Amino acid sequence: MITLKISLIFLICIWSLDVSVCVFQNATDPPVAPVPDKPENSTGSPPAPGPVSSNEAGNSTGSPPAPGPVSSNEAENSTGSPPAPGPVSSNEPENSTGSPPAPGPVSSYKPHKFLISPAQPAGVPTIFAKQVDLKQQATYFNSLISQHKLDQMAIDLAKLTCEQRMQVKVEYTNAYSRSIEQDIDGKTKKTFMRLLYALIQPMPELMAATIDWSITQKQDFLYVSLICTTPADLLTQIANTYAAKNNKKLVDAIMQNMKDVDGQDFLSDIVNAVTGFESMVQTRPNNTISEDLIQTQVNYIPQAQGNCSEKDNPDLYKFMGGASFAQIAAVVKAFQQKTSLSAASQIRQFCNGILSEAYSRIVIFAEDPVSYWTTEVYNSMGYGKTIDRGLTVAVLYRSEIDLASIRDSFKTTYHNDLVDFIKSHCSETYEKVMENIVSGVQE
Repeated sequence: MITLKISLIFLICIWSLDVSVCVFQNATDPPVAPVPDKPENSTGSPPAPGPVSSNEAGNSTGSPPAPGPVSSNEAENSTGSPPAPGPVSSNEPENSTGSPPAPGPVSSYKPHKFLISPAQPAGVPTIFAKQVDLKQQATYFNSLISQHKLDQMAIDLAKLTCEQRMQVKVEYTNAYSRSIEQDIDGKTKKTFMRLLYALIQPMPELMAATIDWSITQKQDFLYVSLICTTPADLLTQIANTYAAKNNKKLVDAIMQNMKDVDGQDFLSDIVNAVTGFESMVQTRPNNTISEDLIQTQVNYIPQAQGNCSEKDNPDLYKFMGGASFAQIAAVVKAFQQKTSLSAASQIRQFCNGILSEAYSRIVIFAEDPVSYWTTEVYNSMGYGKTIDRGLTVAVLYRSEIDLASIRDSFKTTYHNDLVDFIKSHCSETYEKVMENIVSGVQE
């Protein structure tokens, strides 16, 4: 009997805001600290859609324009014409091996949820763990790859949880002495390949790649969104993954690609805090609330133009960069009760550039994560073209947290069914995969 010993790598899941985020971690690393549930919406109703812009200094406060047609470059299914036999239709994909393998014994993996306050309602996900035989799944995917049916593979991968997809990758390598990535490399075009890679990447790796594209291509504010609203332990994994993949620190990329000095400093301080480097802000703690600090922190919200930077308003700077999201939500609620003003509106009015973008996103996310990500999903499709990277990371990241809640919020906020919106802005297999994840199709 041959014993295969895997000594360094094991799978763990970080439960952050009710999410299991799959990561690979060196066995010598310290255990990842738990992150609790997201804070309750203090306003009782979803806040207005968050800021969006196509450049760093853009105005992020305007009303969203009517959705335009999707760009054929970003949202099309780009499976192209692989070697015969070609890919099956995404509408009625034929399973070349007959019916999928019958479910086998379920993985022994059991996630843990860390609840800070039972009063804080959890969002509703669309993807749940189901019983699968990991070895049979690996064999099934190898068969699909061999027959160039990568569209069917993407559809079936999307039915699994992040944890299960990572486990199938391990079983695949064990069975065939090569990775799934090696076997699919070069067999389809870029947009569809991005989707496939997203489905077989640990979440920190996907988010690191998305940040890199966003910040280097200067296409949107995805990098601001992911750096500012990601819990500290997951952000640590993202920063470490970024460094390993790009041979440079995430902070270096921020400094090299951003022209806004105050924005550079703020995002760099957030990343430095979670990676152990000198920072003006503390590592963002778990969602605890210090009631005795609220009335003092209410005064940090800007009341005058430009009163936002670390130099001009260090208390606000440190509060936005290092307070728990629950604390921020409590302060924002107290500010509104005291002044009848919106903290996000005050920030947009009196802060400039990236600080306006970052602070307002933090506030809106802290108040209501579901409403925040509803806006992010809309922004990935509703501004003239579909940004597949933005939609992919939003849907996959939130699918095991609160995507069902986002789906309901989308209909309330934009008066449009999210599945129908995806159908009208995406195409073929990409559309089918996104539709299945949003709908929660797992059969």
